Amino acid sequence: MEHYSIGLVWSDEDGGYIATVPELENLAAFGESADEALAEALTAIEAYVEAFVADGLLAPKGRKKSRYSGQLRIRLPRNLHRNLASAAEHEGCSLNTFIVSLLSQNYAFHKTAQIQRAALLGVRGSVAAQCKSESATQFFPIRERTVEQFPEAEDLTHSLQASAVQ
Repeated sequence: MEHYSIGLVWSDEDGGYIATVPELENLAAFGESADEALAEALTAIEAYVEAFVADGLLAPKGRKKSRYSGQLRIRLPRNLHRNLASAAEHEGCSLNTFIVSLLSQNYAFHKTAQIQRAALLGVRGSVAAQCKSESATQFFPIRERTVEQFPEAEDLTHSLQASAVQ
């Protein structure tokens, strides 16, 4: 059987631990102790995979630990390169720092939009559960400030609310 990642978080609301499996969408298990939640998650994974096999489908692949160097080479249009370099100089930072800052802000905005969409539609899917976890805050430390930094996120919220009502 495939090996899957399991995230474990405490839930004050539920009074116990919630175990989630990012590779298996909407799969979560509850336990009053961490060990119990983990055991329930392992049982749920087996049942989930068996259901896929019974339906003649391939179960999702498990996620393996990857090592990333922190380096990425990209090609971009010359005019974009020039504009980014100019903006970085204006901000008083290196081009690399400026691009990392832009990517981080956009990624945080993207994740916030996913969380808002899930919350507005009442979906307790993997994104919503994952982003409520303590580990998510280490990857998205500016999540709490994102709406303040990106006022357009509020427009997105209103737009999503309107589409959820329809």
